[in-house]
This record gives sequence, structure tokens and C-alpha cells, in this order.
Amino acid sequence: MPKKRQVIKHDGWTETIGTNGCVLIEGDYPAEMEHEFYAQYNPGAARIHHRGTFDQLFALADKRLAQEEI
Repeated sequence: MPKKRQVIKHDGWTETIGTNGCVLIEGDYPAEMEHEFYAQYNPGAARIHHRGTFDQLFALADKRLAQEEI
């Protein structure tokens, strides 16, 4: 049986948990939650930045994995 989307209503804000686990928060949520999110936010955390084709990206990923195994 597939999971259902869950909607939790708090005082002034709503938290929606999707079937894949994604959380959407709408409304006037507590400032502590925002501070916690941005404290962990790191847009530079992606390890591979690539602007080529998908084939080139997969080749680069395979090359890096091979180097890590050595």
C-alpha cells in the first residue's frame, strides 16, 4: 500500500510531508526552524560541477570513482 501525503497543521503554519519524504513548510513557522535550516545550508557542497552532456558527466563520475578505488 503506497504511503499517503501527510498534512500537519500547527498554530499559524502547515507542514506537508510528501510520499517521498520531502517536507514542505508554509506559513509563519518558528524562527528557530529557519535558523536551523540555514545553519546547515551549504550550496557549495556538490562535489561535481559540470556543464557538458550527460555522457561526459557519467564518464567523469566513472573516472573519479576509479581513482578513489586505487
